[in-house]
Amino acid sequence: MARQPDPEASRAVIVGVSSYDTPAMTPLPTVANNTEQMAALLTDPRMWGLSEKHCTVLNNPRHPGKVLDALITAVEEATDAVVFYFAGHGWVQPDSDDLFLALPKSGRHRWWHALPYQDIRRILSEVTRPATKIVLLDCCYSGAAINKMAGESEIGDQVAIHGTYVMTATSGTIRATFRPEADLTDFTGAFIEAARSGIPDGPSLVGLPLLHNQVRDKLARLNRPIPQQRMTGQGGEVALLHNAYYFNDRDVHAADLIRREIGLTPREREVVVAPPTQVCAALREPHDEAAADRIRQAIGLTRAEQGVAAVVEQLTGARMVEYARAVLLAAIQRPPDSVVILLSALQKTDQLRWADHLVSTYARNREPFWVGALAQRLHVEGDAEAHRSLNGLIEEALLSRAGDAGDLHAMTVTLLGRDLGKRVEETLWRIQAGLPGSRVEGLADALRAAGHETVAYRLYGSIADLVADRPVTATVRLIAGMHRTGRDQDAHDLLVRLAGRHQEPQQRAQLLDVLWGAQVPAGPAEDLTHFDEDTLLATVLALYPLGRYRRGRQLMVAALADRDPQATVRFALALQRAGYPVESQGLVEQLRGDPTHRIVAVVAGFVAAGKPEYAERLVREAFTAELLTELPAELRRYAEPALGEKAVPERVELAAALPPEAGMWLLATLPDDVDATLLHDPRVALGVLGLGGARRERLMALPPGIRWPLTVIEDALSGRFGHPGARLADVLALAEPSSERMLVESVIRRPVADIVALIPAGRRILDAVAGGADPRTQLEILRHLDEDDPAAAGYLKRLRATLAEPRCCALVTTLHQAGLERHAATLLGRRVDAAWRPEAQIVAGVLSDLPPQPPSARHLIRAGLPPRATALHVARPAIAIRAAFAVFTDTELIHVSRDGTRVRVPYRRLATVTVRAVSRTTARLTADGENHDLRVRADEFARLVVRIHENLHTFRRTVDDLV
Repeated sequence: MARQPDPEASRAVIVGVSSYDTPAMTPLPTVANNTEQMAALLTDPRMWGLSEKHCTVLNNPRHPGKVLDALITAVEEATDAVVFYFAGHGWVQPDSDDLFLALPKSGRHRWWHALPYQDIRRILSEVTRPATKIVLLDCCYSGAAINKMAGESEIGDQVAIHGTYVMTATSGTIRATFRPEADLTDFTGAFIEAARSGIPDGPSLVGLPLLHNQVRDKLARLNRPIPQQRMTGQGGEVALLHNAYYFNDRDVHAADLIRREIGLTPREREVVVAPPTQVCAALREPHDEAAADRIRQAIGLTRAEQGVAAVVEQLTGARMVEYARAVLLAAIQRPPDSVVILLSALQKTDQLRWADHLVSTYARNREPFWVGALAQRLHVEGDAEAHRSLNGLIEEALLSRAGDAGDLHAMTVTLLGRDLGKRVEETLWRIQAGLPGSRVEGLADALRAAGHETVAYRLYGSIADLVADRPVTATVRLIAGMHRTGRDQDAHDLLVRLAGRHQEPQQRAQLLDVLWGAQVPAGPAEDLTHFDEDTLLATVLALYPLGRYRRGRQLMVAALADRDPQATVRFALALQRAGYPVESQGLVEQLRGDPTHRIVAVVAGFVAAGKPEYAERLVREAFTAELLTELPAELRRYAEPALGEKAVPERVELAAALPPEAGMWLLATLPDDVDATLLHDPRVALGVLGLGGARRERLMALPPGIRWPLTVIEDALSGRFGHPGARLADVLALAEPSSERMLVESVIRRPVADIVALIPAGRRILDAVAGGADPRTQLEILRHLDEDDPAAAGYLKRLRATLAEPRCCALVTTLHQAGLERHAATLLGRRVDAAWRPEAQIVAGVLSDLPPQPPSARHLIRAGLPPRATALHVARPAIAIRAAFAVFTDTELIHVSRDGTRVRVPYRRLATVTVRAVSRTTARLTADGENHDLRVRADEFARLVVRIHENLHTFRRTVDDLV
């Protein structure tokens, strides 16, 4: 509940500054009247009744200390409330965002003579007594300075004090105003007029928020800056003044006279309070129209709400619709609370049409303040019917005033001030389509001036074509506001239209300069891609005198990005001719982020235009491994200056990242005496080997130690680094051991044609192929080698040294069968004829590992051989005479048992049966499901037979595979 502070326990300090020593500060002659009238208002016994000795008035105080001393004294003496009022100039210091109240000797550049509001704030916030603190500020507040505050907060945010009510003359972006011909400044004048006039049907004590609404509505109707208010703690519950309505001259209140002093006759008074049926009957009786009108007005004003609803229902049923309409017309003069109750009564008695009529009539005929008060009351009700009435009230209030700009502005501002922003905004959006664009524009301007930016900028967005015709600076400010209030799409659309109206170079340059200066996203205006070359160049040149060199260069680069690269060449040369050599160079430097193929094309263009220095500069700016890769050989010389600026290690590292041909070109630029240890990177080393010369010799002089990747095989065989065999030989010579093994294994897995090409590379390749390749590969290699080729003899020699006897004999046999007699003879070491038996050679090879043990004549005779027959070996016991033994000839194995039984096994047959050692002295042969044991009491006899079988089997299988 609102309460009025005790005037005896309260104090006030009233400060006004009407004249200034600084010429830059405009005199404010009306401020002297401000302080006089404000003091008179506070000391009027009917209003508050503050004692004159408790009301300190300071006109033109020259030192801040005088004001602060007075305020401290007032705070120390007051136990209930203290009021501080200031009228004069004010500003926000840009470097601190602090509010300063201007005193006579002060100015923006003499701020130390001003009164910092922070001092006022500190005094009021650091005390708990008095409990109520009221601050009234009638001063300017610079919009340019408020923009520096976070979120562009209102001035009230800057002056808020806990437990205090604060009312200020302006929003955060509008200056306070005064008219020289007026007695008071606009804000103070409206404040005193509202207080002196009172609020019809309002409470007896006027709360400061209610008084603020009265002041705001009056200033909105006059299209003046809209005051702001802030309250903390219980500051908003203070009712400083009595409602003057109840003690002013009653002839100024027409509504009150109609309600209380209509001048009814006794009979008319009886009719006003009679039951609805009697009211209806009385109004049907013939009498003068003036009496009927008095009765209808009195019913609408004085009967209880349900009674009014009942009378309206009765009149409607009696077909006295015009009388019912007249009753409701009078009822709109009721206080808002009573109108809400009457609406509810009409709705509950199913008189929805009359409820809508009452809302419509109220909206069209009452002043903005009362419409706003009813709207707020309906909003608080919260039920569905109340919200339905609220929507109708807002829509009718705005629609009925759409024909008068001033009335529409005043009503809109009033409703927005009642926390009905969303509903008002949607209603405005619906009706704006039917208004002329100029009317919408004026409404948006008024709303923006009143601080209702969200609604204003939405309206601006609906008339973008009209707004785009405003001066550039004004339109850009609107675009900035749209972004600030989250209407980015509207801002974009408006900017598109604005850019469309500024196509000439000078116009576009001016637009861009304003946008950049306001720090507004300039996207559509920065899009110059549709300009032809002449217009684009002229626009960029128009930006340079404005100091927009960097921005102009960026726009030019963006506009040239999708054009023929030669356009960039033409622009760079045009800038040079126009007297902007630095910008010409800057354009070249900006190209370093372009795709490499474009850079190459521009380099070629500069060379063709006879500007090699531009080509070299561009290569230097965009120098990368990718660029060197794509530069044609004839253009690489323009990279040499850039290369010369790089140290040898850096150049070597770069060469490692390049393809072979480009890398070898770069390596060729290294000095001959380069430190060979820098060349150990595999790709670098391969390039150096391919170049040959002194660099190769220095590299080959290093001990092996390069860890080559497998990909080096592909590179070495590509032919881009010289003869593949020679390169591979070098690679193997420099490889560390594990890397060498890996490379060799890789070589023998390559196609035969590659292997044949590599055989001349040296012993490492020969050994690898001879010892590691499978027989089929070896056969294919020999088929590829000409029998007269010296490399073939070397390869066959290595094969003979590395192949096991069975595989060697198998390869000889296959070569012989294929008609490669010379290859077969070279591999065998003798001519291959009918006398050569490969099985005998294989068996002889196995037996060569044993101590020589030729058979005696007796053994030969028992074996069924002539006494002088040739045998390779005899296996027999050391001392037994009649023991079993075995003779190995060049064609067969003959086993003789103790009883003289002979078993003859040809070697060709032995290769096809299964042989296993049953014991050290017994070998079991299995063929066609039958077992034959060969037993000789000689050490490892069984193992010897198994070895011979395995070698013969390997020979036979290899021959079969090769054939």
